[in-house]
Amino acid sequence: MDNWKTAIYTRISEQEKDSERNSILNQIEILTDLASKKGLTIHKEYTDNGESGGSFDRPAFNEMIDDIQAGLINCVMVKDLSRFGREHIDANYFIEKFFPRFGVRIITAIEGFDSFEDKDRMNGIEVPLINLFNDAYLQEVSKSTRASLSVKMREGKFVGTLEPYGYLRSADDKHKLVIDSSVAENVRNIFRWFIEGASLSGIARRLNDLHVANPVAWRAEHHQIKPKTRLWTRQQILTILSNEVYVGDMVQGKTSSPNRKVDVRLSVPPDQWYVVKNTHKPIISRKDFLIVQEMLKVRVKPQNTHLPSINASLFAGVLVCGDCGKPMKRHIKQSVMPPQNMRYLCSTYLALGKEFCSSHYILESDVYCAVEQQIRQMLNDLDQAVSSVQNKDKRRKLLESMSFKIHRLENEIDQNKRLKNELYLDLKRNIISEAEFCDLKLMFDKRISEIENERLALEKEHDRIKEGKSADPVICAILSYIGFERLSRAMIIELIDKIIVEQNRSVKVHFKNMDSIKKYL
Repeated sequence: MDNWKTAIYTRISEQEKDSERNSILNQIEILTDLASKKGLTIHKEYTDNGESGGSFDRPAFNEMIDDIQAGLINCVMVKDLSRFGREHIDANYFIEKFFPRFGVRIITAIEGFDSFEDKDRMNGIEVPLINLFNDAYLQEVSKSTRASLSVKMREGKFVGTLEPYGYLRSADDKHKLVIDSSVAENVRNIFRWFIEGASLSGIARRLNDLHVANPVAWRAEHHQIKPKTRLWTRQQILTILSNEVYVGDMVQGKTSSPNRKVDVRLSVPPDQWYVVKNTHKPIISRKDFLIVQEMLKVRVKPQNTHLPSINASLFAGVLVCGDCGKPMKRHIKQSVMPPQNMRYLCSTYLALGKEFCSSHYILESDVYCAVEQQIRQMLNDLDQAVSSVQNKDKRRKLLESMSFKIHRLENEIDQNKRLKNELYLDLKRNIISEAEFCDLKLMFDKRISEIENERLALEKEHDRIKEGKSADPVICAILSYIGFERLSRAMIIELIDKIIVEQNRSVKVHFKNMDSIKKYL
């Protein structure tokens, strides 16, 4: 009489699906035939389709364990031990401890194990060894998979599980991204609103007010899953604004797991990322993306959150006190009518009092006027200087001046190289110690590299002017703001390094890219 409540368990991984030998149907046929030969009646079948043997957290396997604990099953048949799993520690636990504790009979078709008919063989060294070999196989598969993914990432092929918001996998190539036109405009709006001065939280609120589904809901709709929430968060906005994928570049490998047995992702240093440019169509221009990255660097905590209609300050992150160097903090006085209600005070003064720094009080309108005037002056001066280069006589004088500077830099390089070479003699004569030698050598190497970079840049610009070509891209980008109607957050971030406010309320603008500008002014 058959007193066994028999079940068969089958499993196949995604990598094995092309194998007829390990197909679910083939496993069921083998086990059904074996059950018939042993006089066993199959009460239930458990199947994990597309599940790796590296983890025992599988739907059908967990269901079978629950049924065993409930007394519904006391005999389990598998094609071979690898179908239980390939992780040898957990496999040994279930076979040597869990199943015997609940009186479960284990039968395998390929190895011929039967814990009821031959307990000694089941408890011998053979089972742990087979499990160890199964684990070793999985380790090799893992190495092969990692190597394959690395090759694909180096080639700029998308290997992620989830597509970035705004992109879908190409129907022709699952490793290529194509723009999802249904939400691409949302991405453009996020970048545009941020450049215009909106905060991360403000953008999230605006999208929620417009009933735009967030990235989680967007992905759920594609996979026909009901999302937990459709609301946007400031972190989701920040993730989109920081993602290079939107300029057409593929950046992958930012995180990695130590090995297949550790379910944790660790950050990878940026110099080890896989970066491939122009792998797909961009949604955002490279210029706007770079402006946003600069804006994110000087991003400050929102102030006066009780006045959500007021955008972030144009000068947030770049306006500093001329005495202590700390940021100027914006105050909005509701009792005063605009524009007199917008003012800046030194953050040190506000936090610690006048004993540590004076207020440096200044109206935002005064800062605006001073900054606007200095930007216009710089742009006009630079435009005239660049235009004058087209004049033959002035161009000749400029080229002579640049040649003189190049010659002077070459002499500096030679001088530093001589001094560096003399260090070896000083070390041999015991004039300096080995530690001093290393420090001085590093100092000279750094100085030589800096001068060499300056010389190369100057030579490049010299050749450009000599050939009658237009100004370098940096200058062209600066001059693109000529004739601007009013200041914008993007302009401030792209052109200005910092704005200094003195106690007498004078304002001094320090521009970025002064090395390039000084070549003309």
